[in-house]
Amino acid sequence: MYLPVHARMIKPAIRGIRASGFSLTELLVASALSMIVMAALASLFSVFGRSVTDAQAMVELTARMRNAAWRLRQDLVGLTCMPSPMVSVECNGGYFAVAEGPSTSPPDPKALTGDTDDTLSVTTSSPAAPFSGRLSGAKGFESPTAEAVWFCEPAGQDNQGTQLYNLHRRQLLVAAAPDAGVFRGNIFAAKGDSDLSYSGRANSLGDLSKSANRFLATAGANRKLTGSREGEDVILGNVIAFDIKIVQAAEAVDGSFETRENADPAAQPLRGVEIRIRCVEPSSGRIRELKVVHSFGGP
Repeated sequence: MYLPVHARMIKPAIRGIRASGFSLTELLVASALSMIVMAALASLFSVFGRSVTDAQAMVELTARMRNAAWRLRQDLVGLTCMPSPMVSVECNGGYFAVAEGPSTSPPDPKALTGDTDDTLSVTTSSPAAPFSGRLSGAKGFESPTAEAVWFCEPAGQDNQGTQLYNLHRRQLLVAAAPDAGVFRGNIFAAKGDSDLSYSGRANSLGDLSKSANRFLATAGANRKLTGSREGEDVILGNVIAFDIKIVQAAEAVDGSFETRENADPAAQPLRGVEIRIRCVEPSSGRIRELKVVHSFGGP
């Protein structure tokens, strides 16, 4: 059959054209590679996000611990009574006491947990920024002096089998004198969870020089705030160590100390205290520790 010249010239060119595109195998391989890359990126972003979250949680925990340590240092700096065993009621000086609980610090300093049953009780002063408190009613009041009681209570939860505690700071306002200011006439009784240092009347520092008038002697087992005010006295959570050591000679040791109106005046005074606070960050399990060291002077 005879074809025109232009048909004979075009036909070979048409035959040389191949269909463009990927085969099914190539598409499957490309999809698999894409999924692997996306999974790797997702895993990378997850690790990065978790690291950022953990770092932020540790920063927040450190900030809370530093705030607690600052508050503790302020209480120690403002002590109204230097810790010599004998304290005179007439000096109107208040008191200082460390109670060592039944458990003691673990012998291994690298142990995860520490002592959590020690208690620090002091009378402290802050004239420039008076302490504020609440009564059983709606009325509040202020005082330049207060009882400050530091102790731990179980938080009701654990972290990987380790019991967690809350660190409490109970603050009880002290009258500058038995009938000073809003304390006049002792019209406020210690009802419920008020913030008044009270033992039959509003306590002065002279009253608190007598051990029988102090908060822990009159509060019984109810040390922390309860009812509608529960948790207000919690200054730090996730605590695994609140260990108080006293310094009487050359080193810090576990032990109790209390200023008393009937103590031996020749007994050795304290030279200082060391307080270790250790917390765990629950999401990462990382541990943070701060130590507060305060010297009372002396040779």
